Order: sequence, then structure tokens, then C-alpha cells
Amino acid sequence: MNAVDAVRAGDLVLLPTDTVYGLCGPETEDAARRIAALKGRAADQPIALLFADVEAALARAPRLERAAHLL
Repeated sequence: MNAVDAVRAGDLVLLPTDTVYGLCGPETEDAARRIAALKGRAADQPIALLFADVEAALARAPRLERAAHLL
């Protein structure tokens, strides 16, 4: 299974780079909670989000704002 298929299936994926690692998953509250738990963070501690471009971030802004209040 590749990373895209794994995320679509609801799994988390570790993305190593030359300087840091990233955890990615579906855009769900459950995935956010699982990432926070894996990183040893409190559920109310922010998680950095990366987007392909400004348009992608703006398209998700209303949903992200709602999700932030639910965590």
C-alpha cells in the first residue's frame, strides 16, 4: 500500500525528510488526536499543517476553524 492509499484508508503515514519528519493523515478529528498522542502532545496543543499552496489552505480554512474548536 502506498502513502496516498494509506491516508485514504484512514491510516497515519510517517514522512521522513532530510531535516525533520512529518506525520500525515486524513483531515479528521480522529487523525488529529492520534497524531497528538503519537507526538506526546496534549489534545489542545496546536499541530502544524502544510498545504501545497495558498489556495489549498484558504479552501480548508472554514473547516479547520471548526475542527480547532472541537479539539
